[in-house]
Amino acid sequence: MPARDRSILRTPVRRLAAAAAGLLVVTLVAAGLTGGPAAAAAAEAPVAVGGVAAGYAEPVFATDPSNPSLLVGAAIAWQPAGSADAPVIAALRSTDGGATWTQQLLPTPGFAVGFDPSVAFLGPSRVVLGMLAGTRPGCATGGSPVVRLSTDGGATWGAPTVVQDNLAGPAFADKPMVAADPARHRVYVAWSRAVPSATTDSCEAIPSANQLLVAASADAGRTFAPPVAIGAPGYATAFAAAMAVAGDGTLYVAFEASDRGVTPVRAAIYVVRSTDGGASFSPPVRVGAAVEPEEPDGANVFPTSWPAIAIDPTTGRVWVAWTTAWSGMPRVVTASADPGLRGFTHPHGLPGGTGQGAELLASLGQGPAPVLGFLGFADRRLTPYVSVLGPRGFGAPVAASPPVAAGSPFQLGEYLGAGGAGGEAQILWPSAAGGAQRLWFARTGVAVRALPSPTPPPTPSVPASASGGSGAPRTAPAGDAGGRASSGLPGGLRRLLVAAATLLVLILAAGAALRRRAVRRRAARRRGRHRAGSDRW
Repeated sequence: MPARDRSILRTPVRRLAAAAAGLLVVTLVAAGLTGGPAAAAAAEAPVAVGGVAAGYAEPVFATDPSNPSLLVGAAIAWQPAGSADAPVIAALRSTDGGATWTQQLLPTPGFAVGFDPSVAFLGPSRVVLGMLAGTRPGCATGGSPVVRLSTDGGATWGAPTVVQDNLAGPAFADKPMVAADPARHRVYVAWSRAVPSATTDSCEAIPSANQLLVAASADAGRTFAPPVAIGAPGYATAFAAAMAVAGDGTLYVAFEASDRGVTPVRAAIYVVRSTDGGASFSPPVRVGAAVEPEEPDGANVFPTSWPAIAIDPTTGRVWVAWTTAWSGMPRVVTASADPGLRGFTHPHGLPGGTGQGAELLASLGQGPAPVLGFLGFADRRLTPYVSVLGPRGFGAPVAASPPVAAGSPFQLGEYLGAGGAGGEAQILWPSAAGGAQRLWFARTGVAVRALPSPTPPPTPSVPASASGGSGAPRTAPAGDAGGRASSGLPGGLRRLLVAAATLLVLILAAGAALRRRAVRRRAARRRGRHRAGSDRW
């Protein structure tokens, strides 16, 4: 090729192509697309939480909305001097954003044991602690839902208030959860109770039939109105409530409905709402199927399919997360609906996944945007993960700590704590790191930002009557509020990736066009020389 033709393809084009290709590769690496799920991003090393005890399980925490440095939590703690069947509630407190913690063990007068803690802030430095108080060690039979109020940010706790005395029966009460409405000084408690005709196999068995009860307090938890029963038509059991209160005072309750008289067990996640302070509830709206997974070998984690719920404070959308069996393994899925619950999007897995064999104990915490926390399990090791809600759904999960061995004499419980105080995702989880089952808290450094102002409600991807009916979540990345596929990438990074790819394609196309032009010119010159030679003959 003549020099003047080759000059067309000299280094400027090649350098531009190389630069665009390099930018594309760097962007892919930064986005985590070339290396699977994001690596641990903890801004600080995880902090051990709790004092001396034989073991801990089921940790939860909440952040004072007026003071991001004040965190109050709770967990089950087994006494070292007693048997493993004598747990009490350990109240946890941090005044420096989780860098250090103090612990109080809270025996409940009149009860032998405490289970199933939950916490919610009722206002600045005012926090309510809920629990199940039982009469028999190691057994929830005869237990009662109980709340205690602190007015000094968890430094001290008032006398317990029994929401419903269950000592005389029926035979089973379980899983009380609390929610608070600071603007209206209201406290809500939801729990499951066996119906009088239900039977149980043992004190720890879930009844063959029970009802979900919700009781409301209009005086900051001092007294409670008679509870209201909720459930789903066609299911004998309503269980494992999770609650969230919107800024306008609307109460949302998510729960699992199941029919244990059918083999295999049918189960689904439902949500109801109350706009009158818990006096009445809307008809239940189906979110999706709940296929309770088997416990992975060696995990020692109770793999529940029970839901968690949170509300995006900017858009008002209601988000639900739960674990379901997907291709034989537990996977965390999410779905959302507008504030009126007019149909949930199809359940989605998290974009990119974790690379773990199982995803367990989904929990949602409030912040400028909801934060999802869960445990990944693979190779007999557990890894805590967080995922933050963005404009297009929950983002790719980020490991909050390196994996640790899962072995422990105590099962790791049924839930964990997640939150978004101070603009970063946080997680509190149980782990057998160091050979003893402890609680660990991590400030991950993963940003939690308020979402853009709400847009008109999108059309649900699946109608309420058929949402999640197959029980199989979509394998596509998590959708946004309207169910569209999402890459899980931040907007700026996604735009940079698109720009780099577009530039590379344009440069390569231009280079190809220039090469074709040069070839045509060379061929024309050859034909010209051939004609000139023919004339000489």
